[in-house]
Amino acid sequence: MAEYSPEATPERQPAVATLMPTGLGGFSLAAMGIITMVAAVIAIGVYEPGFAAAGRAVGGRFARSVAGLRACVDAQTAASISGWLAQMLLVTAAIVALVVRLMRRHRRDDYRGRYRAWGWLAGLLMIASCTAQVPLGRLVGTFLAESTGIVFGPSG
Repeated sequence: MAEYSPEATPERQPAVATLMPTGLGGFSLAAMGIITMVAAVIAIGVYEPGFAAAGRAVGGRFARSVAGLRACVDAQTAASISGWLAQMLLVTAAIVALVVRLMRRHRRDDYRGRYRAWGWLAGLLMIASCTAQVPLGRLVGTFLAESTGIVFGPSG
């Protein structure tokens, strides 16, 4: 076991650190919950015959409601339940990485601030969660083209 300073105890960390599963049972339950949520959303979005059967069962009266439900669980679009779940999981992973950074910065055997990598990972995960709503790809591509003078793509 690595030695930590007294400031690294979970009681001295923000409240979110106490929510992290530290035992095998809690970690297994959290992992199975995440896997089950993702599998359920993907299965609902991919199973097209279910929507056809729902459309036949409710008839023409609720056809727009079934179409709206299909749009909510469509795995092809970012503005669906699967896109929302992906963003929430990335935000949660960023929070966990930030908590790990806060705890690891108090390690006594830290080698030249390795805890900072967890902070960079948290930032990267937060940026990744924003890319579905913010066009960061075009922004970064334009910035690189303007700063280097090299245009990427078919016209470059």
